[in-house]
Amino acid sequence: MTLDSLRGELIVLPKGKALCDKYFFGLYDGGALVAAIDLIDGYPEREVAYLGWLILAAERQGCGVGTAIVQELTDFLRAQGFRALRLACVQGNPQSAHFWEKNGFTPDGKRSERKNTP
Repeated sequence: MTLDSLRGELIVLPKGKALCDKYFFGLYDGGALVAAIDLIDGYPEREVAYLGWLILAAERQGCGVGTAIVQELTDFLRAQGFRALRLACVQGNPQSAHFWEKNGFTPDGKRSERKNTP
C-alpha cells in the first residue's frame, strides 16, 4: 500500500454514509505505528459499527496484539451503545478469515461493493 492509495482509503464509504460517519485512526506503541483501523459509525444500521479494516504491523502479528485490539474496540463500542460490530473481510485470505473466526466473528456470505466518495 502506498501513501497515495492510503489517502484514497480515507474517503471510501458505503452507500448512504457521509464522511462525518467515518473514523480512520492509528494505534501506536511509543512512536511506532502498530495498527490502522477504518470504522464506520452506524452502518448498516444505527446501532451497528462497521470495521472496514484492521491492519496490523507484520511484526505484531501472531502474538495476541490483534486480538487485544479487537477486544478493546468491541468493549469500547459496547460502552458507547453499539449492539454489534460487522466487518469486511477480503475473500481468499485464509489468514484473515482464521483471525476473525478465532475472535468470534462468523461470515454471513454477503458481498459488498466499495465506492469512493469525493
